[in-house]
Amino acid sequence: MANQRELPKTVKGWVDLLDRAPIPVTPEELKAAREIVANDRLSLRDIAERLQQFPPMVLQVMRAANRGRQVDNRAESLEVAINRLGLGKVEQLVKAVPSKPHEQLPRGLRQSLLISQHASTQANGLFAQRLARLWTEIHWGSLLFLAPVWALCSVAPSLFEQWEKRALTHGEDEGKLEKALLGVRLSEIAAQLSEHWGLPEWIARGYELLGRDKRMLVRALHIAHHCETPQQQLQQLDAQQELAIWLTQPANTVLLANALAVAAHNRWGSPHTLRWQQLTALYLREPLGQVQNNIHQLAAKSARQLPASALWHPAQALLWPWDAVRFTPEPEQPEAAAEPASKAPAAPAKADAAQEQAQKAAARAELAKQLPQWKALVTQLQAAPSPFNSVLQLTQCAREAAVTCGMQRVLLLLPNRERSFLVAQQSHGFTEPVSNLKLDIPTSPLLRKLMAEPAMLHIDSANYARYGAHIPGVLKPLFDGQHLLLRSLSQGEKVVMLLIADAGGNAIDELQVQTFTRTAQALEKGLQIYAKRGRA
Repeated sequence: MANQRELPKTVKGWVDLLDRAPIPVTPEELKAAREIVANDRLSLRDIAERLQQFPPMVLQVMRAANRGRQVDNRAESLEVAINRLGLGKVEQLVKAVPSKPHEQLPRGLRQSLLISQHASTQANGLFAQRLARLWTEIHWGSLLFLAPVWALCSVAPSLFEQWEKRALTHGEDEGKLEKALLGVRLSEIAAQLSEHWGLPEWIARGYELLGRDKRMLVRALHIAHHCETPQQQLQQLDAQQELAIWLTQPANTVLLANALAVAAHNRWGSPHTLRWQQLTALYLREPLGQVQNNIHQLAAKSARQLPASALWHPAQALLWPWDAVRFTPEPEQPEAAAEPASKAPAAPAKADAAQEQAQKAAARAELAKQLPQWKALVTQLQAAPSPFNSVLQLTQCAREAAVTCGMQRVLLLLPNRERSFLVAQQSHGFTEPVSNLKLDIPTSPLLRKLMAEPAMLHIDSANYARYGAHIPGVLKPLFDGQHLLLRSLSQGEKVVMLLIADAGGNAIDELQVQTFTRTAQALEKGLQIYAKRGRA
């Protein structure tokens, strides 16, 4: 992987480097994609629809089908690209995509892929139905628009973190920051790279609008910002026919969708986000309030469609106060005024607190949907006589109950006969198998306490500094984040199990804590009922 000193500073240098950049996926994603392509019962359209959940695969196939072709002969959709290449070639391309364990994939790469999927949902909801004949161009163009950024995040992962910190946290000018980090503007690199890869023409055109050809974009933004009603906007466009013709070009949809998704990455209520919402309303000739409502609903739809993860999705911020931001600006202070490092740590940022509240609110809403299923599982756990034929079946039911109360990662461990270590019996939500996991009890004060008597520990951001250091090291990669529930369970007077769970690293709502505790109690009662059945 290239380090900062090796990175180029010219457009050609970047294009040459990023052209060779592998964009990895997880082994699970690679396996799933290979099974999709090898399934002879699927049509080409079915294959294309299923492969779109793996954007690096889409890029691999599209650029192979289009590289070297003239603009008017490029495949604008994945289905056409697969048809041109043939399934044999597509299978080879999919197999050639490198894979890495989930935790080794750069966060910037995973986050930029999520932004692209969010943008695709925005494009489909806002524009594809209105422009039904062009829905394939809109769909695939919006999904692949940030493909140059995927490659950049794969080659130089630190650049994404620097952009978040310096542009969003410190408020540095993005144009100057891009030149400081890359030597040139990102739009110039992306325009040439997308052209070199043969991506849909609308992508390169969008980057040119952001770079060299801003004239029309600026004029349209001026009307969108200063004319409050659709009637006033229409009058202005009627007086500028050249601008009106440019504005209605379908190619603008992929830029608008991605600009909306990127702007929302930090804040829904910023002037930057508002400008793109206003321009989208001008393009659609619809009232701003109606367009904003649609954008928010589509963001929530995107979050529901994507698998649960610890990655940030802007839909989480829709429940925040409108002036809240994800990255709190940090104004520069004179060096003399800086506090010594030995002073007490600063209080949590307002945005962090708002984010946790938003996560808890979203969890409560999701839990409300799952409560009937959770109640049925808890009832089954406590049924007498026990409906289970083995302890394994009993703990499987408990695991599912924990999942329905909002736990995204669940681990249930049992002690060995000598009670010297814990071994995993049930798990959910982990990218790697944990069946061979062992936790040494004597060396961990936390485990010794939990295994001495039944107890409950709720670790969160407020007490993580106190308890975080006591979490066994082997658990920390599995439960990344500062929010964790640990509950030891007894049968008679002896602790026989340890249940550990979290909400994917997100804050855990009090209602989730209550249902998790109730699940543990039901499991304890189920164990007692099962033990009596064994003696009957």
